[in-house]
Formats: sequence, structure tokens, C-alpha cells
Amino acid sequence: MGLQGAFASISTLVSVNAAFGGKPQDYAYRVGVGQSATQGAAAVAGVRATASAPRQTTNEKLGFIGGTGNMGSAIIRGLIETQAVSPSDILSSGRDREKLDRLSAETGCTVAADLATLCAEASTLFLCVKPAQCEAVLDSVAAITGGALETKRVISVAAGVPIATLERYLGRQRPEARHARVLRCMPNILVRFGHGVTGITPGNFASAEDVAWTERLLGHLGVATVVDEHLLDAVVAAAGSAPAFVFMFMEALTDAAVREGLPRQVARTFVVQTMSGAAQMAAREAKTHLGELRNRVESPGGTTIAGSCVLEESGFRRAVMAAAAAAAARSRSLGTHYT
Repeated sequence: MGLQGAFASISTLVSVNAAFGGKPQDYAYRVGVGQSATQGAAAVAGVRATASAPRQTTNEKLGFIGGTGNMGSAIIRGLIETQAVSPSDILSSGRDREKLDRLSAETGCTVAADLATLCAEASTLFLCVKPAQCEAVLDSVAAITGGALETKRVISVAAGVPIATLERYLGRQRPEARHARVLRCMPNILVRFGHGVTGITPGNFASAEDVAWTERLLGHLGVATVVDEHLLDAVVAAAGSAPAFVFMFMEALTDAAVREGLPRQVARTFVVQTMSGAAQMAAREAKTHLGELRNRVESPGGTTIAGSCVLEESGFRRAVMAAAAAAAARSRSLGTHYT
């Protein structure tokens, strides 16, 4: 499929849940596990989906290390608002006490007294820190938990840090911690509203049950996809960075409508509704090529085809593909740095 095919599916992924009754649903897409890259890509292209278990609240304690950051807080808020997890079952830690207290006041989650308390009480640890902080944080986690770490899942959302590196960091001070049940995830910011996309890659010691549990949990936040680790860079291009590209397009379209005379708030409302509707249409007609959907809007000699020609002449398609490729390349370079 490559980046072109992956990015072409973005309108489906932006609001796939809304297309199925307007409520967050659990749809798990399995891609690349035990497959070649070609087979995994073909599975995505065919949108091979399986419904996961019915929605239910987990009774496990989840500990978020760095939970006040953009992604950590987005996951916490998404899990609580979709009722996947009770606020009382979420602990959060971080260096900014003011932000922690604000997050607790707004969501009802618990602020852990310190990292040791969080590690002792949580059965699953979410590593939501910046890549440069991973080494020091995981050293501390391993020193605190030691052999007990094997009883916990460690889910990392740190961009670009490979599973092998995460496992090496954990096992440097305590060799037994090398066998931690690590999973690496690449979510996008839309998990905050239950319409996100998350790529999941299990580590060497994560069990099938760990993978299924993670799929179910993150499936509450949108689409949860198991992929081979080398495909996470494509996930960045098609989902991780893509919301920013979509917002840029929406901003430009809003400005264009204002230039034509619409009040800005009216223009914004029209653009947002149109993008949401287009995403739902693409999701409902998943077997129809996106180009065919576009053709349905382009009447011969009409207004839309006139505008489409300008986009083609201006290199719109090429620019989108280049932006996605640049995002994937940056993701790969981060991985190389931490190898």
C-alpha cells in the first residue's frame, strides 16, 4: 500500500466511529503480525476488521508516567469519557504538580504520591514521557519494581523509541526486568474524543492476552491496530501526524470561504461539518475507491471540477504525499537515534 495508500485512508479514519451509529465502537484491525509487509498492507487496503469484545470497564489500575503531557492526558480523558475506565482506577505522576492537580480535579483520576507508589499500585504502566526522558524513567521503574515488573504491562507511547531499546533500558540495572511485558503504541491526538487511531506493536515478552487486552482498552478510543514495528512509521504518516495536515486544509478552506464573504464562524462550521460528513461517507462506502467518491461531486463542466483542476495543477496531491513521507522519515530517524 505504501504511504500513498495509507494516507488515502485518512478520511475514513478521522471519524470511523461516527459512521457506525455516531457512538464510539470497538473495531480492531490486525495488520502485519506474522505477515510480510506486503500481506499486512493488503489487509489494510481491504479494511479487514473484526469487532472486539463488548465495551466494559476494566477493573485494573492504570498508571500514567507523564500523564499531564498532550498524549498522556488525551488518553486519560478519552478512557474516562468513553467510560472504558473508572477515574478511580487511573493514577498519574509527573514533574508538574500544578498540572497533575488540575488533571485530577477535571477528571477525577488520582495523583500518585511518587513513582514508587504508582508502580506498586498499577498493573499496567503507560510511559508517556518525551523520548529523551525514557532512559532515566525506565531505569527508575526497573530499580523500583525489580522482578515484580514481569507481573505488569509497560505500554510506551514515546515516539521513535524501539521496543529493543525499551527492553534494554529496563534490564540494564536489573537483568530480570529485561523480560518485562512491553508494548509500543503510536496513538494520535484524536483518542481524546474516542475517534483516534492507535498502532500497537507487542514486545518480545508480551503475551497474546496482553495484546488482546491492549486492543480492547485502546479500541474504546477509536481504531486499535496491531502492526509490525517497522510499520509504525507509516502509522505516523497516515494517522499520527495527519490530524495536523487535515486541520491545515480546514483552515485554508475556512479562509477561502471568508474571502468569498461568509462570516468566519459560519465558514468554520460549514467546513467542519463537511469534513465530518465526507469522513462518514468514506467510512460507510469503504469498498468504493476514494477517487470514485470524489467523481460523484465533480459534475461535468461544474464548479467542483474547476476547483479540483487547480488543486492538481498546484501539486496538492504531491504535497500531501511529500508531507506524509517527511513525517515517516522523521519517525525513522528518531528510531535510529535511540537504537
